[in-house]
Amino acid sequence: MQQHQARVVSDQITALENLLGTTQKDLVALKLAREILTEPPRKVTECTLRQHYALISKTSFVVDCSECHKESFGLEEDWSHCPKCGSAVTKVHREDDPRGRLQSKAAQELFTKLQEITHV
Repeated sequence: MQQHQARVVSDQITALENLLGTTQKDLVALKLAREILTEPPRKVTECTLRQHYALISKTSFVVDCSECHKESFGLEEDWSHCPKCGSAVTKVHREDDPRGRLQSKAAQELFTKLQEITHV
């Protein structure tokens, strides 16, 4: 009889310890949520997307972001943010001539290669 009662008390202690552990985790999560919710709002970075020129249809589904300068494929009409950096898209425009973009890209690649060579 006494062993049975000791086992019951032991089970209750284990259940209470588990409950305290769960409650402590909930408390940590709630404190983190409060900290995040009380932060001042972050400044929204805006960008424009430049849709690449294509020879056949004169437009492409590839766009460049004015903020992060990365290319994204698969332009969708409902994009409100750049898929690469998260900047808010204010405008999407088509380029009329790809030469400027291609020259700029070639110059950037050359600059990167020169940096690699001189830092080796």
